[in-house]
Amino acid sequence: MNKPTFLAAARCSSPHRRLATRGFSIPQLISYSAASALVVAVATSTLISSIRSNSNMELYLRAQERWSRISSLILTEASEAKTVTYGESFACLGYGGNAAIPSIFKLVVPTPSNDKNQIDTSTFYLKSGNGASAKLLRCGYGYNADGTLTLGQSLTLATLGLRTDLLISNQTSDSFTFTVNIYSPSNQLILSRSATATVGVEPACDPAELGCYN
Repeated sequence: MNKPTFLAAARCSSPHRRLATRGFSIPQLISYSAASALVVAVATSTLISSIRSNSNMELYLRAQERWSRISSLILTEASEAKTVTYGESFACLGYGGNAAIPSIFKLVVPTPSNDKNQIDTSTFYLKSGNGASAKLLRCGYGYNADGTLTLGQSLTLATLGLRTDLLISNQTSDSFTFTVNIYSPSNQLILSRSATATVGVEPACDPAELGCYN
């Protein structure tokens, strides 16, 4: 009598056993699907957090750059001025028509000794709105490429920063503390820095340096 061969034994094996060895069972597939969904959810959450963090960092760095630019301008112009006054109303070309509007402060800068007109120049700082709608403005002579003022021309309006508020405190006849608040489009305060300007006195440090504030 012939003995059954290995091939014949394999043919007689259970079909259910053969099906089970070809892939995953339904419970295994469910477990793997749940685990994959969890991994995707965690990865998505991490990615969103990273994007938000990068966006917030970009807003902060831009705010730092704006603070450096604004504070440098105010400290430099104050150091060149001979007087400062607060809340004085004036009319500026390009803002409010011919109506007089109140300023935050005004700096009066003497013209260079070699200027034949010998007319002092006035620079006004003002703002409109608050928070995310705040706009910081400067009305005065512009600057030439060599850093000198465009004397003899009309006072013109320049925007120093959108969503940028300027407050002053501790004001005296020759010094004041100014605070710059910069907001995000969603009205969140991104950065608040203060510095003290003294009329006719050079700044004690470079405003471009991050440590140059109160």
